[in-house]
Amino acid sequence: MYAGLCYIDINPSISITLATIFGTLHSYLWNKYYTFKSKERSIAELAKFISVYFMAYLVNLGIVTYLSIYHDIDKYVVGVCSIFVSTLFSYFGHNYFSFKTTRQ
Repeated sequence: MYAGLCYIDINPSISITLATIFGTLHSYLWNKYYTFKSKERSIAELAKFISVYFMAYLVNLGIVTYLSIYHDIDKYVVGVCSIFVSTLFSYFGHNYFSFKTTRQ
């Protein structure tokens, strides 16, 4: 989604924001039911999930902004770099925080 938005000439920071919102909703469903197999139905779990994603978003936004503005690196290369880092950050955050209580 990020690459598609950049392709139609939307600012990389806005593109990463829109992609993150869509990705968060999509990711919650996949992580809850497939990756971590959570059976819990709670607002607390969702709040933890969103907080991890918000932190991952800030990491992602920082990387995109820093590399695209201060180092003039191609926006698609920046997207690949940032998604790799934020994916690792979010996986470990969800594994040890968001869905920790559902697995003993």
